[in-house]
Amino acid sequence: MLENQVLLWRVKQNIAWRGSNYTFLRHPMNEFKEKSEQPVEITTFKGFFYDGSAEHTYFTAVDGATVTAPTVPYIIAPWEDVQALASRDLVEINSKTYRVVDINNVQERSIVGIVSLETEQ
Repeated sequence: MLENQVLLWRVKQNIAWRGSNYTFLRHPMNEFKEKSEQPVEITTFKGFFYDGSAEHTYFTAVDGATVTAPTVPYIIAPWEDVQALASRDLVEINSKTYRVVDINNVQERSIVGIVSLETEQ
C-alpha cells in the first residue's frame, strides 16, 4: 500500500512540474435523448500529452509487407482525475479537437490513467 502511495506522489509531482492543463467537454442530452449544441465543461486536470505509435500490422500471408498504423494521441494523468471522463468527451489541444476513445487504468493499480484520443471530424 505504501508503494502505491509513493508512486502516486511521484506521478503527481512530475505532472505538477511539467504537465499541462486539459479541459474536457461533453454534449449533454436533452429530454429527447438528443445531444445539445453547446458542450459543457466536465473536468479540468493536469497531465502529459504524447503521441504513441500504434502496433504494426503484418500482412505476411498476402504479400509479406509491413504496414505501420498512424500515431495515436494519449493523455496520461492520475487515475483519480481521469475517472470523471467518458467515451465521446472532447478536449482541445493545440487548436485541434480530440474525442476520448478509451480510458485505461494502468496495471489496475488506480495510480495512473491513460486516455486514448482520436481527432474529431
